[in-house]
Amino acid sequence: MDRATPRSNPNYDVYFSDEKIKTVVERCLPFVEGDQMIIEHLPSGKSFNNRIYFVNLTEPVRVLRPEWNGNEVEVTKTATQIQSSTLVLKIAGHPFGRNKVQNEAAGLLLLEKYCPSIPAPKLLAWSDDGKKVRTPQYPRGFRDTQPKNIPVLAIQAEDGVPIEDVRKDTEGQGWILMTREPGRPINPDELSGSAGDELMRQIAVHVATWRKNLPPAKAVGNLRIVRSNSTPQPAAVRYDKAILPGYEVHIDGLITNNPPLSPLTSSEKYHTFVLKNSLKRLKDGKLYAHTSDEVHELVKRMVDNSLPKLPIFRDGVEPMIFTHDDLSTRNVLVLPDGSGGVKVSAIIDYEFAGFFPKEVEFANTLQNDQEEWPIKKYAVFLSELKDREALPDALAQKIPPPSSVGNAGDKCFEFGTGEFHQAVLLLRTTINTAPWWITEEKGFNEEQLQEEMEAAKARVEKAVGWLEEMVPAEEREKRTRRRTSSSRG
Repeated sequence: MDRATPRSNPNYDVYFSDEKIKTVVERCLPFVEGDQMIIEHLPSGKSFNNRIYFVNLTEPVRVLRPEWNGNEVEVTKTATQIQSSTLVLKIAGHPFGRNKVQNEAAGLLLLEKYCPSIPAPKLLAWSDDGKKVRTPQYPRGFRDTQPKNIPVLAIQAEDGVPIEDVRKDTEGQGWILMTREPGRPINPDELSGSAGDELMRQIAVHVATWRKNLPPAKAVGNLRIVRSNSTPQPAAVRYDKAILPGYEVHIDGLITNNPPLSPLTSSEKYHTFVLKNSLKRLKDGKLYAHTSDEVHELVKRMVDNSLPKLPIFRDGVEPMIFTHDDLSTRNVLVLPDGSGGVKVSAIIDYEFAGFFPKEVEFANTLQNDQEEWPIKKYAVFLSELKDREALPDALAQKIPPPSSVGNAGDKCFEFGTGEFHQAVLLLRTTINTAPWWITEEKGFNEEQLQEEMEAAKARVEKAVGWLEEMVPAEEREKRTRRRTSSSRG
């Protein structure tokens, strides 16, 4: 049985009963009956941002798929179908709601439209608000009339003691229904040796496909499916004119940040925006009080004075590239390859995908201290992308051979030029200014909290120091002269 979900998890207290799941699937797939479904609950700890259920069908279902022809799209009369016996129902955790559901639905449709060779889930249905059901055949949606508050079996702790007598169905949470792709997440042991190199090359093939085949965008952000000819939001930029009949895709803000007031049309605007959001969270978060004032002053100074002068921004406005933004081992599925090894069978979990500055996907990975991808294997991945001309120039100019990787004091400096290093350091500063992993539910005592905040502050200080050193000498001299003149005045 499922263990209790920690209160700090977004999927805490998010549950659907088997009865409700069957009702949802019956509404989305009219030819499927409840007695054809076997519901499998993904245990707590296996998913963080969502509550996930697998729906196994005793008979496969055939589903019509959209067909795109330029700015025309057909769903109800199409000849294209898929057949599936296993489905995934993903219910969004509390902080995200409709925006994350919209984003993943749009991302899956864009991949199906522009990159059909990529093995990814197929969108079957979704609900923005947990009430109106939408499908590719009926994107305007229809009301979900399932019974309310059907209890699910008692959730049991590991020792078999019930945590509660009854769980009630969660109301009002968005969800998405998609096909379940074959395979399981990569085991870290499978990344060793030459077999691991081959896996990294296979992953690179798919990443290169979406980076090259999905048209670049004119703004940074996550995705929305909106009615054609509707009035766009202030920060929205249209990306695709025909994703479903009567609907288009807009790029509109970031799921994990407050909405911007205008489109983020450059890398500089993006980094400035996310850093300022981190400064706001720093001031609003009571757990950050140990270092709040010092970190705020340091980062604000860098944003105001040094960031606009960094060489990474010298090219001005550039197209934004489709980015998975969570390309981890748990989101790459593998199957046996028939010769004792494994091969990539699918890439999943596009809930944070969107369009970002071309270096962000790789900068994010290389600033991440978890090192989910072994650094030498990541060099193989980057080398394959370089060969496929799918890397930004600032990174492709310096990809060392895997045998020489692992000697630098800071791993980000082993790859790319100074401009790429600046992207890594800006993201490192953003994440450590208001550390997302420090929450009340973690139960830090005063000493532990102080230690965590001091460690994050040290990372910010080092990153900001390096960034300020990367400002061209002539700009630093101008700043020094202005400070001197101001002090004399």
